[in-house]
Amino acid sequence: MIHCDELEQITRRQLRSRIGQLGFEPQNLTHTISLLITRITHLFATAALGLVPADLMNDLKTMGFFFEAMCVRDLRVFAEALNGKVYHYRDKSGLECDAVVHLRNGQYGLIEVKLGGETLINEGIETLTSLAKQIDTTRMKAPAFKMILTATGEHAYRRPEDGIYIVPIGCLKQ
Repeated sequence: MIHCDELEQITRRQLRSRIGQLGFEPQNLTHTISLLITRITHLFATAALGLVPADLMNDLKTMGFFFEAMCVRDLRVFAEALNGKVYHYRDKSGLECDAVVHLRNGQYGLIEVKLGGETLINEGIETLTSLAKQIDTTRMKAPAFKMILTATGEHAYRRPEDGIYIVPIGCLKQ
């Protein structure tokens, strides 16, 4: 079984080797490789590394990274159909948001991707709440929505206490 940290190291070694074969000698290989890693399609990465579903089920942290990448890919498809874009947010304190869907009319939504389970969903809710509190609504609009996108469940719902949507990935197509 390959863990997340090992996956990154293997990918870095493969990319470093391939860059060397192509004859490139960039000053900062680590930076170049980091940029390339962010663009690797995770679905192909699982096949290239010989991972099977059982490997991912035994390493939920790695599975979470692959699931997040696939969700962001789906969100990009839906956002582009609305003339929108999907971004990732991370500030200097380490607070991050997995996806920020931004439409041309200035509306945007904050999305955290979680495999599921009460603990992970609550972590996502805390992240969204913290991020929303930091937004200066005198300078920019408040988010149009906040959402936790999950791998589990059959029905989407809106939490009455904070207005955060809990949406299984399968509900996006509806």
